[in-house]
Amino acid sequence: LDQWEQALATGKEVIVLGDCNLDHLKFDSAGVLQPLVDLMMQRIYPHGVVQCVKAPTHSWPGRAPSGLDHIYTSVPDKLSQVQAKVCGSSDHKIILATRYAKNIRENFRYCKNAHTRTLMRKVSWRRLTRSAGGRYTPVKMLTWL
Repeated sequence: LDQWEQALATGKEVIVLGDCNLDHLKFDSAGVLQPLVDLMMQRIYPHGVVQCVKAPTHSWPGRAPSGLDHIYTSVPDKLSQVQAKVCGSSDHKIILATRYAKNIRENFRYCKNAHTRTLMRKVSWRRLTRSAGGRYTPVKMLTWL
């Protein structure tokens, strides 16, 4: 929590994600982990941080589905609605979200792979910008297991 607070104190966008083994669907009854939930509510949430995963992300036979996988952001308007999708035989779902940005970088010099640079040059950046109505543009898909 200390590092999270330090990152928030910079005033920059902060995204924290992971398999927290803390059921976000039951924050009001977290059992032995309730003190940790209370500390998050006191120290992190006042900074405008939002937990973006709203659906169950973990299931196991004989147990109720739970929300163990989390994505927190200090700028929720820049993150799409989070999706949880079943994938193979894992007990965790894949968590998908798109992070939006106002500007698109068309400078590919930072990319060292020549094939990737060639592919990026073929992207219709103007069409991509218009797809978000000019407000934000999807530029990166976060896929997290």
